[in-house]
Amino acid sequence: MWPPEDILVRIMGDFPEESPETILALLMEYKGSERPRISRCILHLARGSIDQLLHFIGSANVDYRDVIYIAEYSESDSRVHDFSQPFSNSVTSNPGLPSSHIGGRPFMDVGTEVPSCTICSTRMCFFFQILMPADHRWSDSVVAVFHCVNCCSEESLIPEMLSDPLKGAAIPQGFLKRYQSNFRIVVADRTNGEYRREYDPMIQSSPIDSSLWRVGGEPEWVLDDETPASYGAHLDPVFLFQVPSGMLFPTCATAPPQKTLDLESRMVDADGGNYELFLGNMLYLFGFGAPASDHVYVVTQVE
Repeated sequence: MWPPEDILVRIMGDFPEESPETILALLMEYKGSERPRISRCILHLARGSIDQLLHFIGSANVDYRDVIYIAEYSESDSRVHDFSQPFSNSVTSNPGLPSSHIGGRPFMDVGTEVPSCTICSTRMCFFFQILMPADHRWSDSVVAVFHCVNCCSEESLIPEMLSDPLKGAAIPQGFLKRYQSNFRIVVADRTNGEYRREYDPMIQSSPIDSSLWRVGGEPEWVLDDETPASYGAHLDPVFLFQVPSGMLFPTCATAPPQKTLDLESRMVDADGGNYELFLGNMLYLFGFGAPASDHVYVVTQVE
């Protein structure tokens, strides 16, 4: 049957602002053989770009073998994908297909709800997700960040801070669950998740710029080192990733304006077609123990 379910899911995740019918109609412009395989190759190479989608459809109509080679083989000629298989089984050396990206639709564990704000009860906006690398302690985890854009207060502009010095802090048990009021960290297992079709994207989909974002390794502090020491019984903090300061998240055409505060601390609509996360501060995320949504601690710093 056309289209295979995995191709439809990939289209909805990669092209949130386009109707699936539009993308499927473009893929039908490929006139050669092995349509499902070549469509997966084209979608993999396009990475959410209509221009790249059209480019590789044209290339496939000239010689589909070129598209297979570019999509399925590394520069050293070793095969890393098999797109004759569904996307969920196509990676030969590292199964699983959720990616690190801004906006679009979130990848979440089956049965997990898109979170709602505990302050105003509105469903939160999905900002971005990071697929933790294979050599990381939290490998196979997808860490997604949601934030409410429908309400704002002086107490919720950034995550609640501890009263004790942050360097070497002993975070009390339960704090990391309680402080997620108008934001939520959602951790998914890449082997047990799916992209949420029912979620209407509010932020335009784009790949993570690996030259700006720091994933794994050690944080690059702009001020003093503020690495925590423990969370309850967990004495093993691990650095997850770092979000660059000044980030603006371009919104979709139908997205509502983000709420902010004016000079008199009254809640008003923010200007422009972008959302901001935690005042655009540099963000450092740490995990404790086994991957879990309430095991993530957020540190903010201002350059």
